Amino acid sequence: MSNDKIDLPLFQIEGVGMIGERLIDEAEKYFRRTPRQYKYKWLVFDKDDLSSNDFHRLIEMAESRGFRVAWSNECFELWLVLHFEFLNTGVTRDQYITKLDKHLQDRGLATGYKKSDHAVFDFTFELTEVTLKNAENLNKQQGTEGNHTPSS
Repeated sequence: MSNDKIDLPLFQIEGVGMIGERLIDEAEKYFRRTPRQYKYKWLVFDKDDLSSNDFHRLIEMAESRGFRVAWSNECFELWLVLHFEFLNTGVTRDQYITKLDKHLQDRGLATGYKKSDHAVFDFTFELTEVTLKNAENLNKQQGTEGNHTPSS
């Protein structure tokens, strides 16, 4: 294990639900402006409602421009729900949000779940071990393809 400090560039692209091409363009602009050199440049985005074709096209576009790519599945909220309960049945995005609202409010986050609220991290971080066990259990039940609902 390395004890080297990793400096991460922090920048925000304005706009919720931004079209993937714009994310790639804005990230390129950022890396052209910064005097720092990075060994790897990562883009992380939500798959959300992208069609399969658009999703794969964006990955190819980003990779062709030198980025490594990571993404959340269509419902990142499943990962958050797994912090609080094991869930092995398909539910809608709205149902995930309802569950998260209740869990977070029960633990003191008065506003409940807001996707861009950094306070959610404070309420989920200490439950990471529980989440990993729940996700492993879910993965065993669903397989490793990631094509099942739910999957994480």
